Amino acid sequence: MIELFEQGFYEYDIKQKDTYKDILVGLAQRGVVVVWLVGGQVETEVVRFQAEQTVIDKSTVTNPDDLYVLGDDYVDFVLNNKDIPRDPIPFGLWDTYREKYSWRPVLILPERYELAIEWMTLFNGEKEKNFKEHPEFGTYKKRTLPSYMLFNWYASNGRKYGVDVFFDEAEIFEAFKKIYKTNKELDAELVFELNEAQTAFTISLRSKTEQIELHKVKAKIYKSEDTRPAK
Repeated sequence: MIELFEQGFYEYDIKQKDTYKDILVGLAQRGVVVVWLVGGQVETEVVRFQAEQTVIDKSTVTNPDDLYVLGDDYVDFVLNNKDIPRDPIPFGLWDTYREKYSWRPVLILPERYELAIEWMTLFNGEKEKNFKEHPEFGTYKKRTLPSYMLFNWYASNGRKYGVDVFFDEAEIFEAFKKIYKTNKELDAELVFELNEAQTAFTISLRSKTEQIELHKVKAKIYKSEDTRPAK
């Protein structure tokens, strides 16, 4: 954690190095505990813990205000609370979200168009913000699968555009599973190809030997009031 705090990251919006501001702890059933560092629009997973089942002796609770959660009345309240979902708990799903593959996003634009920013939210809770000036931009990286991505680009006339991309969870997990079925160490590209009319994207997952097109993705293209900065 100290290394990550010291390393920080370049914040595109303020054009300078920044670092994390918060430590986020996530808890899930059966003792899963995950810790992230959060700063600006960047979120990085640090570690995953597995807690052991523990029986709490009421006599060891020193704060009387904490005793109520161990009482029968509170247990009955929780078990009978109709606002709490009764769906089966998907044990193990959170670790599925944490599985990483070596991949990179690729945005294919018409000639004389220029990519500005790409930003992604991953299923394991991490968030990345990349830009073309970053030294690691466009390289393969071990990361989990994306649930949401955003791209900004400049058209040939200098006008700035963007797209919000929402992935279908079942479809993208199945695509990655199929691509990496025989080799978990290969590199893959998640490719977004914009048509000339700037009305739609073709989105596919590609390796050197296979290509799977994604059809259930929701992608909304919009035009910004911003224009390309003068060089």
